[in-house]
Amino acid sequence: MKQDLEKMETVFLSSDSTSRKSSAVPGDASGNKWYQKEDGKVFVKQNKTTKRDVQNAFLGRKIVSVKTDGGLEFCNKDLDNFLEQQGINHEKTNPYTPEQNGVAERYNLTALDGVKTLLKSSGVAQKFWGEALLCFTYTWNRVCHKDGNKTPFEKYSGKKPSVSHLKPFGCLEYVGVPKQLRKRLDMRAKLESPSTSREEPSASTDSSLIPCSEIKWIRKIGREVTGAGFYYGIEGKATRLKSFNEIERYCREHKIHFDKNLFDFSGENTKSEKLTDSAEGQLEANVVEVKIPTCYQQAIRSREASEWCDAMDREINVMIERKVWVLVDPPENAKVLGNRWVYTLKRDENNRAVRFKARRHNIIFGKEIQNVDFVLNLLQDNFDLKVLSRTKKLLGIEFEEQGNDLFIHQKSYIERVCRTYEKYKFPVSSLPISKGQVLSKLDLPKTSEELLNFPYRNLIGSLAFIALRTRPDIMYAINVLSQFQSNLGIKHWNCLLRLLGYLKYTQNYMLELSKVKSLKLRCFSDSDFATNRDDRVSIGGFITFIDETPISWRTFKQKSGSLSTMEAESVALTEAAKEFIWLKNVLNNESLNLKVNENIMFCDNQAAISFSNSPVENYRTKHIDVRYHFLRNLIHDNVFKIQYVNTKFNLADIITKPMVKDKLLEFCRNIFST
Repeated sequence: MKQDLEKMETVFLSSDSTSRKSSAVPGDASGNKWYQKEDGKVFVKQNKTTKRDVQNAFLGRKIVSVKTDGGLEFCNKDLDNFLEQQGINHEKTNPYTPEQNGVAERYNLTALDGVKTLLKSSGVAQKFWGEALLCFTYTWNRVCHKDGNKTPFEKYSGKKPSVSHLKPFGCLEYVGVPKQLRKRLDMRAKLESPSTSREEPSASTDSSLIPCSEIKWIRKIGREVTGAGFYYGIEGKATRLKSFNEIERYCREHKIHFDKNLFDFSGENTKSEKLTDSAEGQLEANVVEVKIPTCYQQAIRSREASEWCDAMDREINVMIERKVWVLVDPPENAKVLGNRWVYTLKRDENNRAVRFKARRHNIIFGKEIQNVDFVLNLLQDNFDLKVLSRTKKLLGIEFEEQGNDLFIHQKSYIERVCRTYEKYKFPVSSLPISKGQVLSKLDLPKTSEELLNFPYRNLIGSLAFIALRTRPDIMYAINVLSQFQSNLGIKHWNCLLRLLGYLKYTQNYMLELSKVKSLKLRCFSDSDFATNRDDRVSIGGFITFIDETPISWRTFKQKSGSLSTMEAESVALTEAAKEFIWLKNVLNNESLNLKVNENIMFCDNQAAISFSNSPVENYRTKHIDVRYHFLRNLIHDNVFKIQYVNTKFNLADIITKPMVKDKLLEFCRNIFST
């Protein structure tokens, strides 16, 4: 046994009901903890009681040694005589070395943190620290810790502990008063202070009150509580309801009247007022915005738990009615297919959630279409099978059909992002980034106090998600603004908000997929030489089309500085060629069996085109990295051709440099449909 004494009077107010000191007695074998109240000569008597309890708990095994520090509460004649009579060795640590008795010392700190947590969370006065300490120790001995899968209680008693009787610390109890002891107008129950065990209700203020097992426990709700910190319990069935949605669902299932006004603990004036337009808009946004869970645990713990549970119940009931399954033993060596819950929302034309949907899903893969058709036909013969129609939404991209034309866009996602950041009052803009806008490290904060606490990275991530899928016109702005994520100033934040305002202004832009009449692979490449004011590294970019439909685009900061415009254009051409080859291989794949009719790359720099076509080196181009020369091999092998295009018609300009409004609109008309 290891023992240590903890003074509480310097931490909490003392009271008549508790001692000023407490002693921790952890056992090495089980890790079980005993706490004793210490006060003067009572200390030796408490140690005798502890010795008896420990030996009884360990089925008669005797205590061999006790380890303490050199304090006078442990090193005194009475305790020494007692230990000597019992044949117990008394080990003492060296002065000022509490680490030698680390087990007891460490648990004292742990218990102190637990006591403070219980008192703070329950709102109980500090003078009840003794009760909080006993409650914490009692619970500690019935919880598994890092040293194994058994609780300390189970280790020293050999029995698994029951925790069904445990109640939150600080809750109130109403003890029933027997009929024989109450008068006509007396209450049937009296309010008592909390107790850990149900077998021993707390001592009553009335000595004539008979303890009984009919106790109702109620969590104290006089203080303000929010979120998961509050729960409403239905005792007797051990049902713990963590949210108002669960309470409402429980009442509905058990035909109990539910009144939401009973759960208003704000303490503020609840007089109804007419909502302003902005408040109504915010309320509508909150109603529309529902986080879709990815697993069952998230669904039952979410704010919409009752709706998700209803959706799952409907799905299970349909399966039971249609006799979807029959429970059988699996054949030997059979691989049983797994399944999981998948959740989604059905929305109306205004993007409002109108129905919560839950489906029990199984995914079956097949390498050949014949196998998939066989499984599909087999399922149709045995079940009512619904084959889904054309895709409306996939991976955040919306598909819209207008007659024979097919478009993709992300209007709903853009609206959602705008609602999320509308509190920052972003301005509506007709340009993603202004012409002549210079962003530099010189705009960064000089001290840590100037750092801005704005969700810059979150907004950059949301806009990059849009840019990479359906909006090449904001690729340049995203590339530039992404370079200041770790250290930003107010100038960068304002530019990012202006970019969000541009998306709001142009949210109706769509990419038309039905313009593909023939398989002509065209790629436009461009660069902006030495555009970065800090390191003078060039910006490169490319956009690839199949016929008139853009399918791939990228803006990138080049890995090294270029000494000329020709070199910067050559680097951009090389990166574009890599993407071009990959797309060509995808289209020529055997499974697609598509033949590309034309492979052309366009560049607006004659020097870069000549350098790529010519095998001759001169002193002005020897410094260009060899890895960029593989472009010549591709041209020599007729993988593609490079042609000149006037800068006015180079569609890659939109992703490599800022533009004035008229030129931007001209390029957008060649890329988007509205």
